[in-house]
Amino acid sequence: MKSFREIATAISPLSQVLDKAPYYYAHLPKQDENRAPETLEQHLQCVLHYFLELCEQHQLDEVVNNLIHDLIPVHLIQSAEVENYLKTVFLDVIWFHDFGKVNHFFQQEKMKNSYPNFLKVKHTLGSDHARIGAYLFLMYHFKQSSRFELEVTNFLDAFLIASSYSIIKHHAATLSNLPDYDFFSSKHKVLSQYLILLDWQITADDLACFHNLLSVDKQDVFMRYYNETANQTASSFPLFALLKLNFSLLTAADYYATAHYMNDWQQPFNGFGIVKQELRERIIYNAGTLQPYNQNTYRRLEELLQKDEQTLIEPTPNNLNELRAKMAAEVITTIRSQAQNNLFYLEAPTGGGKTNMSMLAVAELLKANPTLNKIFYVFPFTTLITQTYTAIAETLGLQPDELTQLHSKAGWQTKNTAEDADAEYGKDRKNFIDNLFVNYPITLLSHVLFFDVIKTNKKERNYLLHRLANAVVVIDELQSYNPEHWDKLAYFTQQYAHAFNIKFILMSATLPKLGDLQSVIPQKITFTPLVQDAIPRFFKNPNFGKRVSFNFDLLENPDFKTPELKDKDGREAYLNCLYTFLIEKTKERKAAFTDYPVRTVIEFIFKKTASEFYKIASQELGKQYEHILVLSGTILEPRRKQIINFLKSKNTESVLLITTQVVEAGVDIDMDLGFKDTSLLDSEEQLAGRINRNVTKEDCQLFLFNLDDAKVIYGKDKRYQQQKQESFQPHFKRILADKAFDELYKKVYAIIDKNNSQEYIKNFRDYKSYLQQLNFPEADKKFRLIEEDSISVFVPIPVPIAVAGKELEKPDKIFTNDELNFLKSKDILPKKHLFGEEYLDSIDGVEVFQLYRDLINERKPKSKERDFITEKLMGKRMQGIMSKYIFSMLNYSKDYKDLQTYGLRNKDKDGNEYGYFYLENTDVYDYLSGIKDEVVINSNFI
Repeated sequence: MKSFREIATAISPLSQVLDKAPYYYAHLPKQDENRAPETLEQHLQCVLHYFLELCEQHQLDEVVNNLIHDLIPVHLIQSAEVENYLKTVFLDVIWFHDFGKVNHFFQQEKMKNSYPNFLKVKHTLGSDHARIGAYLFLMYHFKQSSRFELEVTNFLDAFLIASSYSIIKHHAATLSNLPDYDFFSSKHKVLSQYLILLDWQITADDLACFHNLLSVDKQDVFMRYYNETANQTASSFPLFALLKLNFSLLTAADYYATAHYMNDWQQPFNGFGIVKQELRERIIYNAGTLQPYNQNTYRRLEELLQKDEQTLIEPTPNNLNELRAKMAAEVITTIRSQAQNNLFYLEAPTGGGKTNMSMLAVAELLKANPTLNKIFYVFPFTTLITQTYTAIAETLGLQPDELTQLHSKAGWQTKNTAEDADAEYGKDRKNFIDNLFVNYPITLLSHVLFFDVIKTNKKERNYLLHRLANAVVVIDELQSYNPEHWDKLAYFTQQYAHAFNIKFILMSATLPKLGDLQSVIPQKITFTPLVQDAIPRFFKNPNFGKRVSFNFDLLENPDFKTPELKDKDGREAYLNCLYTFLIEKTKERKAAFTDYPVRTVIEFIFKKTASEFYKIASQELGKQYEHILVLSGTILEPRRKQIINFLKSKNTESVLLITTQVVEAGVDIDMDLGFKDTSLLDSEEQLAGRINRNVTKEDCQLFLFNLDDAKVIYGKDKRYQQQKQESFQPHFKRILADKAFDELYKKVYAIIDKNNSQEYIKNFRDYKSYLQQLNFPEADKKFRLIEEDSISVFVPIPVPIAVAGKELEKPDKIFTNDELNFLKSKDILPKKHLFGEEYLDSIDGVEVFQLYRDLINERKPKSKERDFITEKLMGKRMQGIMSKYIFSMLNYSKDYKDLQTYGLRNKDKDGNEYGYFYLENTDVYDYLSGIKDEVVINSNFI
């Protein structure tokens, strides 16, 4: 197919097509600027420039070629003429998107344009220009498509109607359900008057025919025609993806072009955040040199490949490191031999170095595939993002300008700019663009954000879709995704990998093999394992498999019979017995290993139970444990970071960590003993991975007990449902001991496939129909990784500006310099506050929330001193600052109802909510341990 650049050369200047083109405006300068308005032709040329630039930077020609090729039904002739025409239509959506600004109401009302000789058409659209632009686009292309054979023309006309939707919605916040949309209703004759301005030689007969195509019934016929022909293609994906990509490029190019004029840039924006050659070479080099263990792997590559893992059976730190190096060597060589593949599994034991291996895989993929120019790491938990951010920066030798974090708690990130390049004002605007479009070569983001991008109907999230092309995407901790969505995960990874040339690496220590699902696409989805036969060769090796042994004694001990939920005395007795048992095991360990402190973790399902246990344990603080720490969902992020740093430091005192399910997957801590309330099998294994991580200890155990009902949280999870089957019970212990999680997962795959084969239940067939029918809202709504509606609780207490790092002499910043400078500009300064036994510089949450309220109130009515970008900049900075005082809870839960006594949903003077629950009575909260459950009773915080 022709390139977009070649197609663009055929576009005639607007002045040759549109009568009085130089007199139409697209944008006005700011009120205080003495500049000429931007003409419509200038804007369209600028948008086209940025569209072509985005396509070239992200190598989108081939992506669009693939989608167009797959879009054309098999019964139609695949001709170069048809393919090139479809690609021309894709580009013309960009070129035509603002043709509707010929609307004289728009010129007079929005552009203050008093030119007297505009065509004046009476209509009820007001200053709307999008619908007029879509109409003109369709009239032009209905004329062009009529030259093809009838069946081809019918297919093309359906594509044209669908494509015009991007123009109609390019100023809207979301894409709606396209088949339900009445594009033009009875406005055809009115809108046709605009054709006088354009010399397209459309006859009256043409017009009658084209208007007939736009009748509501005909639109429906054409969309149904497309759906029928789509069933004759490989999948329903190509049109869905083409329209989303087109919408992404149109809205992004339009945004860049508008910013170009409004900010009076003298040179085009060019920092699109891709892996250029210098960075590519640096990543490849640093991956094998900066860390000693990676130097060792590359130096001994052939030796490690030849080494028999059976010679590394004895549990020792050296053998453990040899096994890690051998797995890394296999990852490197597998990528080198299979770099043309797009889908990979990275299955390795907890503590096996998955993150490090993934970085080696990324480096090898970049080396083997020059087209790859972005890297995305996708995580289910914010803590893994912040933890991995540091590891990636250190291992690959990256600068702050080269990687970014993207999640709900991320603040404002700035790029370094030469001092004379821009004034501070202009630099802020370019930084805003970089944050909005995530113009960084390497991005670490939450799983919610990533999968929103690939299926969302929301404009701002969809901005990023074009950036996924030619990327390496590493998805970590896949087991944390609900099996309800495994078929959709499998489908989208396969489809996007093929069409967008994305290399997906799915990794976990308990990895669901999504390719084993048989009901997603007709052909089997083939993933390449980066480590072959990982379970028998590595998971079962005593250095991994015997680092910690599962102990089931408490599940079988009659003294630990599970009490009823409402039996308070029974629960208290159970927890007291549990504490006594824990102390006995602690004493035994201290007696056996006199030279080492004991580090114990106990995990509960609910925060309330963890608090009850903490109350019992804290009465004996200093006897067996010098430190008793609480880590739960109500702990603020600064305190969480402080706890993790403490656990990773080289302290020589015994520690008891009381937690909920927030330390399982990926959190890099190393404990000696573990106790866990049973939930999901893979959750038990994940917590086991936090114990004896480096095989430096002996006789490490994880004791399982059964107190709270995991069904409250996991009742709808197909894994949990299978675990509770009576036929499964005899296999429970063996699966944990043998790491045979595939046995459980295969049962889940079978259920998913069976459900998807049923005719009369909602299943994956229905979801694919949403894509096929271009029902964008349902495609978004029916694939949500987190279903619960949550509320953010703001705790107005002092928070330290820095906490102790892993190395005591290196504090870990909580507030960035940019955030502290911003707060200082608002007269909010650090003050000393007592945290436990030490005074630390802190920022008071009361002052922070008051600033947040003030900034919102200044926006209503809009301050003349603050423009849109300034508002967004402040909002993004405040998001990062506010996140340090926030934890989340379910909006509809009893927890929230109980807590409402102690705070309020803050509202502004107009009655609008500020978006947070303000915990006004801070007596209910403790910085060190979170919500005080003795005050807020019956809480089920996770």
